[in-house]
Amino acid sequence: MRRKRRQRTCSTLLEGLPNELLAQIFSYLNGVDAIYAFSCLNNRFKCLLIETCELFDFKSISKLKFDLVLQHQNTKRWKSLRISDDEHTPGHTEYVCQVYSLSNDFPQLQSLVLLHLHSQKMCTVLSQLSSLKTLVSLTIKSLCREIMPPLDLPNLKKLVFGACSHIDWMKNFSQLESVECAIENCHWLINDLPWPSTLTHLRIIFHYEECWSIIQRSLYHYSILLKYIKYKERQCLLMAKSGKP
Repeated sequence: MRRKRRQRTCSTLLEGLPNELLAQIFSYLNGVDAIYAFSCLNNRFKCLLIETCELFDFKSISKLKFDLVLQHQNTKRWKSLRISDDEHTPGHTEYVCQVYSLSNDFPQLQSLVLLHLHSQKMCTVLSQLSSLKTLVSLTIKSLCREIMPPLDLPNLKKLVFGACSHIDWMKNFSQLESVECAIENCHWLINDLPWPSTLTHLRIIFHYEECWSIIQRSLYHYSILLKYIKYKERQCLLMAKSGKP
């Protein structure tokens, strides 16, 4: 009896909160979790979720749940989207890009994270990226010069990626402020790494010792740049001013 009374009291307290406070709470939650937890309570909560949830992480979420969430949500308001082709959701990213349109269904995206994307499916995804003019942060792994099309992302400030040493395409992002990259191979690198001059933060992960001299050379002319360099399991933090680091 006491347990039932306590449950009713907790439910009453939650429903007694003003919409402004509930909206603030929902803004900190993954939209997927919030929808499954609160959307069936009543129409008030359902409407609040539609109006306030903007951050959606679909990592390891099935296609069925993904479709159910999208059917009851206004994706045109979404600010952040994370999808993955991990072992639990293989082919998920390609499915999203084929069934939904990034430009039409997610026009206000500011942050996009694509994980475990197979290189053979990369072109399907990359072909839609230029339509996301509001994108500020992009995380995407296993990029390669051979499949990287010209992209026009005028508001992109942060880029997190893994790639071979051929990253000439990064010259197209002249407005970047933060770059985090994992260089997978330095063996065939001839030219310097083309870091944008607007960078204020650079994090590099590499696995070959010969990459270090190439990275140093590529940073020679930078003015003030905070660099976080990681080689295997060793880490070092250094500040470079004008001249050689």
